[in-house]
Amino acid sequence: MSMAQWGAFVSSFGDGPGVPATLFRDQSGMVAQPSDVESRLAESAREVRGAGDKALGAIKDDYAEVRAAFERGAGKREMRDLLHTLGCRIDNGPANMEFAAKSLTGHVESVVTKARADVEAMAVAASDRAGLLASTTLMLGEGEGGASCPA
Repeated sequence: MSMAQWGAFVSSFGDGPGVPATLFRDQSGMVAQPSDVESRLAESAREVRGAGDKALGAIKDDYAEVRAAFERGAGKREMRDLLHTLGCRIDNGPANMEFAAKSLTGHVESVVTKARADVEAMAVAASDRAGLLASTTLMLGEGEGGASCPA
C-alpha cells in the first residue's frame, strides 16, 4: 500500500466500503483479480435516490390514506390527524432533500480526495519502478556543466 492508502486505511477503519489498495504482480504472476465493484459515486447516488423514493412513497401512502378516509366519510378529528401527518411530510421534504444533496456532495468530495491520493500513489510507485527517486532533485555543480549549487 502507498502511504496515502495506508493513512486512509488506518484513519477510516470500519467506515464505508474500504480503502483501495494497489496490487503488483509478483514473480509467479499470481495476483488476485478485483471483483466488479460499484463505483463509490454510483453507490451514493443509488442510496440518495432510494431515500428520496422512500420519502415520496410515504407521502403517496399518506395521500392515499387521506383520500380513503374522505371517501368513507371519516370524522373531522381523523381527517385532521391524517392531513396533519401528510402536511408534516410535505413540509419536511425540502429539508430532507437538501440533507441528501449535502451528503452526496460530501461524498463526491471524499471520492475526489481518495482519487487524488490513488493517482499520487501510482505515480510514486511508477517512478520507484523506473528507478527514479521522486523526492530527490539532482543539481549540477561547478565543473559539471552547471552553476555553483546553493549550500
